[in-house]
Amino acid sequence: MATKVNRQWRLVSRPVGLIAESDFEWTQEFVPTLEEGQILVRNIYLSLDPTNRGWLTREGNYLPPVATGEVVRGYGIGVVEQSHNANFPEGTLVQGYLGWQNYAIADGTNLLELPKDPSIPLTAYLGLFGFIGMTA
Repeated sequence: MATKVNRQWRLVSRPVGLIAESDFEWTQEFVPTLEEGQILVRNIYLSLDPTNRGWLTREGNYLPPVATGEVVRGYGIGVVEQSHNANFPEGTLVQGYLGWQNYAIADGTNLLELPKDPSIPLTAYLGLFGFIGMTA
């Protein structure tokens, strides 16, 4: 597993005014070995929503702010590439807070398994069938 590299965007400073590239840092690190109960999810799609701005502020909004040095929070769709969790076998499509990174390690908490319906494009789960659609 140590041969997989996870590329990530991390918050390095709170934006003042408009968000700038200098507020973020592009990092790379090896994906660690999974522990019992964990899954490795490869991000396929990342949703960039107005709420992302609120997560970068010192105050946050309905979720606490992203801490400086952390991977930027982001809602996405991914596929389970490796699993030590019987509830999420390899190949399962999921959505949740996967972050601005190639890979997320999770225990399945706060992840939603997506239905296998080839007539619905995956991107619809970030729009019409996702939180944005439910909010609208």
